[in-house]
Amino acid sequence: MTAFETRALLKQLEATVEENLDRHLAAAEDWMPHEYVPWSEGRNFAALAGEAWSVEQSRLSPIARTALELNLLTEDNLPSYHWELSHTFGRSGAWGVWVNVQTGWDSGNKPLLHACAYVSFQELATRVSHRNTGRNCEDPIAEKLLARIAVDENLHMIFYRNLVEAALEIAPSQTLRAIADEVVGFVMPGSVVPGFARKAVQIAQAGIYDLRIHHDDVIMPLIRRWRVFEAAGLDAEGEQAQQDLAVALEALNARATRFVERRAEVQAKRSTGQNR
Repeated sequence: MTAFETRALLKQLEATVEENLDRHLAAAEDWMPHEYVPWSEGRNFAALAGEAWSVEQSRLSPIARTALELNLLTEDNLPSYHWELSHTFGRSGAWGVWVNVQTGWDSGNKPLLHACAYVSFQELATRVSHRNTGRNCEDPIAEKLLARIAVDENLHMIFYRNLVEAALEIAPSQTLRAIADEVVGFVMPGSVVPGFARKAVQIAQAGIYDLRIHHDDVIMPLIRRWRVFEAAGLDAEGEQAQQDLAVALEALNARATRFVERRAEVQAKRSTGQNR
């Protein structure tokens, strides 16, 4: 899209932004992390003549700690993509109120529609990851905290999901191109964290967030919601984007199936070895 076309689309989406900003502010509830700290279990550490902390004191499994660490580092990068959005959307009107941040991670200067598609998938991915991590923790406080964070992630996802929905009505071909590109090239903000790949594999092996979950619980719900394969009024670019998206989804589903099968094979071998 040209700069002029982008500005025109921003203007057309302004009413949708205002509507969803109002919905978000009405639904969101303030909360503080300290509300989830079990203060009654507190004690002095070694510097105050108490007991030094060690990792063995954690009630969480190693994989649960890894998932929490990766989720935290990913969240630490999240405000940064708003910086990227501020370059795209601007800081005036409802766009500026929603963005409302100043510094952060470089997502590669995504165009407007690509940014909207990306954050739709990304917010849903973090919601799913937080909820699954909470269940894996097997700790009621951790699960309650992560479920609370997931509520906020869902509100964010709905905001961007609705923007993409509106964009599909205004510029269906360009929006479909953006969706297809982001499905193919999707990476989490936390991918820049040292050791991310290794930790992501561990989390996938534990079933907290893997390719099957990514396909079934993140990508496909939004694809169905947007009804991308029912879009009308497409030009040649839009029709090609539809075809590219169909191919990408088929490939992702196949990769997810292979991953699950290989994981089951590895687990079966481990179980057989343990039972000998």
